[in-house]
Amino acid sequence: MSLEEYRKKIDIIDREILKLYEKRMEVVKDVALYKEKNSIPITNTSREKDVIEKITSNLENKEIKEEAINLFKKIISISKEYEHRLLNHKNIVLIGMPGSGKTSIGKSLAKDLNMKFIDVDEYIEEKEGKSIEELFKNREEFFRSREQFYISKLNSVFNSVISTGGGVVLKDINMENLKRNGIIVFINRPIEEIIKDVDIKQRPLLKNGIDKIYDLYKRRIDLYKKYCDFEIINDDSMQKAKEDIIKIYNKSGG
Repeated sequence: MSLEEYRKKIDIIDREILKLYEKRMEVVKDVALYKEKNSIPITNTSREKDVIEKITSNLENKEIKEEAINLFKKIISISKEYEHRLLNHKNIVLIGMPGSGKTSIGKSLAKDLNMKFIDVDEYIEEKEGKSIEELFKNREEFFRSREQFYISKLNSVFNSVISTGGGVVLKDINMENLKRNGIIVFINRPIEEIIKDVDIKQRPLLKNGIDKIYDLYKRRIDLYKKYCDFEIINDDSMQKAKEDIIKIYNKSGG
């Protein structure tokens, strides 16, 4: 058999896979609506693990078992994302000053709520292949334009905790995009606490020292309050801040 003939066989199989995928997602939709109607959580980690083990145990070609397990993990992950999108489960978008605790709280929050975690700065660095500091070297406005572009890409994201950069509020369009499918939470940490903890060397806009932190806070505080749906004061512990956000999210019907 020639290479072209092998490829034709794969094409036929792929078309069959696609048909089965469509059928599977139709059932996933029915499941999502049933769960919503009966107040059943979308994610059931123990059941999903059992399902994967049961399915892959029937595999005839044991050489590809590891790949099969990874395949079904991905299929289940995609299905869950689809369920959340169908039910319009909103994101939790964290805004606030550098050093306010957005990343630390966000990661822990996402883990507790079985949501994805997206750090916008890390997302930009990954896509651009450059550090935030390198992007700032072109000038701040260049970075802000890239930030705006990538935030616009998050319109299709649901059921995620999104930690934004401190200056995301400087452009109205950013907040409009994030509000479309997100609940905006302003983490307001006392400026004195930020100064004690923040690593100025790692923050491009803070390299001019403590005075710069105060200046940024004065220029941004009204914007944070303007755009947020909820504000929490992060002056106790990360656990307390996280619990406050979970209460807000549950009450808002996220």
